[in-house]
Amino acid sequence: MTTRSLSLGLAATFAAATIPLVAGCPANSPSSSSTPVATVTGYKLIAPSTAMVGDAVQLQVQEVLSTGATASLPSNATITWNGAPTMLASSPAWLYNNVPARVSALSGNVANTTLLATDSAPTGFFVSNPARALPDPTILPALADTLFISGDPASASATPVVVSATIGGTGVTAGTTASASISITAGPSTVSTSNGGTVYAANCAMCHGATGDGAGTAAPNAPGLNNLSPGGSPNLAADPGWNAPLLAFAARADVDNTGSRLYLAGGTAPMPFWLTQNAAGGGYLTTQDYYDMYAWLKTQNN
Repeated sequence: MTTRSLSLGLAATFAAATIPLVAGCPANSPSSSSTPVATVTGYKLIAPSTAMVGDAVQLQVQEVLSTGATASLPSNATITWNGAPTMLASSPAWLYNNVPARVSALSGNVANTTLLATDSAPTGFFVSNPARALPDPTILPALADTLFISGDPASASATPVVVSATIGGTGVTAGTTASASISITAGPSTVSTSNGGTVYAANCAMCHGATGDGAGTAAPNAPGLNNLSPGGSPNLAADPGWNAPLLAFAARADVDNTGSRLYLAGGTAPMPFWLTQNAAGGGYLTTQDYYDMYAWLKTQNN
């Protein structure tokens, strides 16, 4: 169960569940005008009807008005998410040893790494990453409204993920719940290493190196991502503990495949917030882009 106070944008195709309000619930004050004033008649949870392994599904709750239109929740409304587990990202081991002051602000339970197993049945879960609240407090609510889909990229789930949102706060009918069901499909059936190389060069090379060797100039301590094992320690694409969905998850959630928070530059900065941006200034990186990048990284051996 996870709670947040503001909601974010949504995907293109949605399945929504509308929850009616009982008679006598608070409504907008009537106007002296002859034009009827729209009142809130219910709430609905906006979510895609399907998601593939590797997706980051941004959820949103909206008010349903008596006119049939919808509106955003009041800014002081809260949402508590249920129906899927919440993984609390853990602090890296070096952080406990070297930055005790920051550990006190970021400490928490060890992450449930079974949610990140490459061969696990696809499932959805929320992520709590307190590190995201440090550089920009507006980021944490965005992450809290996101359902991550992980697991075996070649598999679909026989059981949909059913998530629900309990609305709280003032200006709403507190305690009302809206839900949605999301079917999980397997990852993309084809990948493009050409697109993967292009997307990687535009968004990742400056930190992780032109070939994914970790020799980028913007963040000298960024880890290697290519298909090599320098010093016997495998980079991401050479490590069987990683796959394309986990690459997408790590970039978007700032959490690695062990459930630890990611930091660059010796622990002074997290990953850029790839959930809502890319370095080239264009649209969001898609799950297909991450699959393509992973396939391209597998070809990089220098």
